[in-house]
Amino acid sequence: NDLRGEPRYISHHQLSKPELLRKTMGRRRRRMSEDDEDDDAVRRYELEYMKKRRRQSEQSKNSEREQENTSGGKPSAAGPSNALSTSPAPAAGTGDCNAHHSSPKRVDDEAAKKLERQRQKNRERKHRRKEKKAMAAEAKKERAGRAKEEAEAVRKRKREEEAERRSRREGGGLDWKTCRLGVRFADVVEGRGPKVQDRKRVHVKYVLRAKPRTGKILDSSSDFSFRLGKGEVIRGWDIGLIGMRQGGVRHLVVPPGAGYGSKNIGAGSGADLFFEVTLLSC
Repeated sequence: NDLRGEPRYISHHQLSKPELLRKTMGRRRRRMSEDDEDDDAVRRYELEYMKKRRRQSEQSKNSEREQENTSGGKPSAAGPSNALSTSPAPAAGTGDCNAHHSSPKRVDDEAAKKLERQRQKNRERKHRRKEKKAMAAEAKKERAGRAKEEAEAVRKRKREEEAERRSRREGGGLDWKTCRLGVRFADVVEGRGPKVQDRKRVHVKYVLRAKPRTGKILDSSSDFSFRLGKGEVIRGWDIGLIGMRQGGVRHLVVPPGAGYGSKNIGAGSGADLFFEVTLLSC
């Protein structure tokens, strides 16, 4: 405040350099990680160690210079005994300094031990951190493995349930077999006549349904003939009728890949076709 008690405003030109720095820098802070703090601590210890060594070397040089000056000076007229008696007494605190400077090795050892302890702590901390990361990665891997196994078990259970529902829907108690291109068949009645032969003409009776057993009838014939394996019918028939005997009745499920593809023949686009085929002669 000035003489009148009013506040006096100071421009930045009137501030000293430290005050100006504090004004301009404000309350800015730099956050550092533990490793940076540890490295800074080690650097501080090293700097302190080097400063102590420098001070000790300077003080030892000064003490040696003083001893040379004292020993090289002229003795007084009173004689050597008086010269010894009249030698300047050590100033107050000089003895403590000499005692302190008499053991520089001990100070160096303490500083080195301190640095080594700090480095050992840093190494142990880094080792613990590395072990912790390894354990976390192992636990994550185990969790991922368990999750994968659980998902696979769920998918397997769903497939089994779907197969069971499909077998019940298509006709429970039948022994369904799967052939190429996903064609499935089950023999309702096994014939006692000869087996069908490839490239030979066969006569069959069939019913095509949109759903198993009781679905809507899309097509039927009481006597239909073709040569097996010549491509005269859909591939589902050429695959699914192999091994059938004369007089037998077989349920045949043909997927769209072995039937009419995405063409809609009454059961929907890309739907499975359910046939009931009776082999009349071969």
